[in-house]
Amino acid sequence: MPSPSDIGRSAVHLVTEVMRKGDSSSQLLDLVRIRFRGDADAEDALTRVESNPANAGALTALERVLVLRLVHDQVFFANVTRLVEQELEPLG
Repeated sequence: MPSPSDIGRSAVHLVTEVMRKGDSSSQLLDLVRIRFRGDADAEDALTRVESNPANAGALTALERVLVLRLVHDQVFFANVTRLVEQELEPLG
């Protein structure tokens, strides 16, 4: 099973690609938004990436926040892992 760090890194990459494309139909992004709701630090990290998906500092902050949530919430970790694997599956 992949680690929270691996899943977090992959999830941030996938979410960032969705943002760059302007696609609003991502289950992964929706799940992250729902989980981050009401958490000021997490919402801020996501908002910074939404504002500028190329900002390396914002991406690092989002990954850090996401990994912390993945470590402490096994249901969230399982759901994010499933969605990341679904997204990556067509890529080989």
